[in-house]
Amino acid sequence: MVIPIFFRTFASSKRDMISKRYTLFYLLMFACALTFAQVAGMKSPVNVQVAQKAVSGHDDLVDIVFTFAISDGWHVYGPDNNGGPTPMTLTMETLEGAKPQGALQLSPTPATVEDPVFGCQVTYVEHSAKATQRLRLTGGSWKAQGYLRYGACNDQECMPPTNVEFEFRGESPSGLGLPSGRPSSPTCRPWTQPQTRSRAHCWASSCWASWAA
Repeated sequence: MVIPIFFRTFASSKRDMISKRYTLFYLLMFACALTFAQVAGMKSPVNVQVAQKAVSGHDDLVDIVFTFAISDGWHVYGPDNNGGPTPMTLTMETLEGAKPQGALQLSPTPATVEDPVFGCQVTYVEHSAKATQRLRLTGGSWKAQGYLRYGACNDQECMPPTNVEFEFRGESPSGLGLPSGRPSSPTCRPWTQPQTRSRAHCWASSCWASWAA
């Protein structure tokens, strides 16, 4: 009969279309997975580690240190590049109980060259480098959160601007945040010598009386 044959043909055609769509879908998924695996397997030309470090002999200072390992042929650009490659910048999104002590310092000293691609003078470091931001603690709990942004290129290509996020917190040593100069007590005589940390600690203890006598 004509009608059953028509329906059988229609049903068969519909199954073929669904099968082809599933096949195309799986092929696309496989291609995406393969591309992702290739990208994930690529080694970045720049590796950055960030750490908090104490400053020897200074309880009120902390360094945030970014350590760069840079592949041969690649450059990481310094913080003083304007109008050319992405400069290195440090953004503090949260800074509590501390304040910056100077600007971001990059070592070794970046090389300065005239770059024909960017058409301007640029500064950069190669192989290995450290970027350090020093903080002065102001007393009590402290927290520093933000990110370092940098740009890197070789002679043929550039990485997109890259952010390195960080978050550090801690407690300032006891004695920070005390007033400078002589104590407010009217029974204490003025100091005639420069203040030292050990004397500042005496303000909150009985040793002040024995030292000032």
